[in-house]
Amino acid sequence: MKYQPYKSFGYPVLRPSENDQIENADYVGWNFQVELLSRIPPAAADTVLIEYDLFQLVPALEKAVQENKAELLLMISCRETFFTDVFKLSDKSGSVKIKADLLHGNTEFSIFIKCIENFELECAQINEEFGYKKFLAEKGNILAQSYTYRAFIHKEYYRNARSIVSISISEDLKDGEYTVSLDTQSQYIEVSTGRALNRKINGMWSSADTKISVLNSFYVPIITQAISNLREKPEDYQDLKWAQIIEAQLQSVREDTPVREEPHNEAQALFKFPLSAISEGGN
Repeated sequence: MKYQPYKSFGYPVLRPSENDQIENADYVGWNFQVELLSRIPPAAADTVLIEYDLFQLVPALEKAVQENKAELLLMISCRETFFTDVFKLSDKSGSVKIKADLLHGNTEFSIFIKCIENFELECAQINEEFGYKKFLAEKGNILAQSYTYRAFIHKEYYRNARSIVSISISEDLKDGEYTVSLDTQSQYIEVSTGRALNRKINGMWSSADTKISVLNSFYVPIITQAISNLREKPEDYQDLKWAQIIEAQLQSVREDTPVREEPHNEAQALFKFPLSAISEGGN
């Protein structure tokens, strides 16, 4: 069901309300808020973890859920994999695990409360325009509905440093020069290099030592620039694929290890701190 703000179901439904509309909501003064976070845990790269928190849940609806007269539901839909499913939630705060192969690319999440048996729902906050403070909630009725939240799910966990960087050759660039484009139609970070540098970079993936060198000298500066631009002008980049992947992966990394907030340290964290190999005696 597509969320359509301020359109009535014919009975009270708890929904999100903008500040100037909260006094005209179905439940006056109540604003159904949901926080959703999708991430791939570093220790379980084959799993997508969906974490959720519900706020401003009307007590009458919360009671109905606790008494098993209604149920909390999380609907997940992924267009790229054609996966759609609904999960019953046991509490107002928790998580749902999904196999990573089921989700990729743009994915939509929404939370509902659905009536599972007929019961009389009474609440003093029901808007006076309905003309009553209690009504018969019938089996199958939607009693609460969140916004639809969208996230970009990416299964690569930066084991491959090239996962969000696309490199092409430009004959106009000298050896050692490269350009970085962040605002791209492909939504990946597009990098152009001279022909000689491109050949060197490709060759450096052949051994562990040279791989560390290309990470430190080439990829970390590129990601540092991307993060810096994202922090300075989030409204320009936050909807792009590379930006969403960076934010999701930083969130996952921070679950397991502290990360300083400077862009260069965040970039290091995404590549599992390749500078540490130098300080430990590597190339």
